[in-house]
Amino acid sequence: MINALRKKFIWMTMVSVCIVFTIIIGIINIVNFSRVRTDTDNVIDYLAQNNGNFDGNKRGDIPPQQKEELPDDSLRDEFFRALEEFKLGKETPYSTRYFTVIINNDEAYIRDYNVASVTKDDALVWVETVLSSGKTSGYFGDYRYKKVQTDDGLMLIFVDASSQLSGARNMLWISIIVGVSSIIAILILILCISKKVVKPIAESYEKQKQFITDASHELKTPLTIISANNEISEIEHGESESTKAISKQVNRMATMVKNLTALARLDEMSALDSAELNLTSIVVDSVELFRPALTTNDRAFDIEIEKDVKIDGDEKLIKQLLAIVLENASKYAKTHTSLKLFTQGQKVVILAQNDADGIKDEEMNQCFERFYRSSESRASGVEGSGIGLSIAKEIVLKHKGSISAYGDAQGWFNLKIVF
Repeated sequence: MINALRKKFIWMTMVSVCIVFTIIIGIINIVNFSRVRTDTDNVIDYLAQNNGNFDGNKRGDIPPQQKEELPDDSLRDEFFRALEEFKLGKETPYSTRYFTVIINNDEAYIRDYNVASVTKDDALVWVETVLSSGKTSGYFGDYRYKKVQTDDGLMLIFVDASSQLSGARNMLWISIIVGVSSIIAILILILCISKKVVKPIAESYEKQKQFITDASHELKTPLTIISANNEISEIEHGESESTKAISKQVNRMATMVKNLTALARLDEMSALDSAELNLTSIVVDSVELFRPALTTNDRAFDIEIEKDVKIDGDEKLIKQLLAIVLENASKYAKTHTSLKLFTQGQKVVILAQNDADGIKDEEMNQCFERFYRSSESRASGVEGSGIGLSIAKEIVLKHKGSISAYGDAQGWFNLKIVF
């Protein structure tokens, strides 16, 4: 149990860490790639507004008639202000690689060409591909493109974003490597400290098991003496209400001690004495043992048992499990009990149903807790300690199965065991 708790602690911690790292890395890289796209789109928007190029202002070419009216510094400042409107740096015109293509009357020609890695013939092929895609903007390789309608016709602007995308991809890989390395380091750290984290719980659990074992052994002797003295009193003075009450309480305490001992043994059990079992045969034998108890007071009992159902398990524990299930039904069923054994794909299912009262939907999962009994069960007068289903759950878990309780439309109590 402690190892299972430790594994659960490690698992939940690592899942939480992975989720946090994934969110952080995802946000960082989404923002990074979005920024590349935004910066490139700003360049494209500037080019679209300025007839597809940086020429003129970039080189400082000033018509002769303007040289006397507008000094070089003023023209340059005006150009820089125009760049700032599009959130572009002063070096952008000198570092940007781009080309623009005009399509007019189904003819395409390159008007501005400022790249070395793409030939003009390749550029025209790119244009045909982009036009056939029907998109107005997007990526073609590492180039960002956009369609713009101008007076000269349809203009396609391609801007090289390879440098920015390369940086973004490097950031992506670096963040993934750092994230994975950090997760591995955290896992190693958690593996080292998890033993110390669960150590107080393990010690408390061991003390609890030891207490249950010791208490069970200590109670057996006085119960045996009380029972023997009670029998002697009945022989000498005859049976009375007092001796009946003593006998009833002794039997109740003996059953509780037996169940506590069974729980302690299950907790201490490290491995099952497992073998292939004919579950059909075991269920039939168990049903015959409990049939008289299940059919008292004219109660109905139905069984549906599939033939030759086999599982790997501990025969003694499986018989104990069935005894607990059938005894529980015999105690609380009002008029009807049903037991089914069937296969469901690769799974084996045992379904016990009865029309018992006194357990609410919100209490279904609590019925497997140790010593739990609903207020209605306590008021019903049926003897019980609330340990039986706890033992059943431990047995099922030892066999790597699952057990659950639920109500249905008829108001019946359903106990489902899956191996």
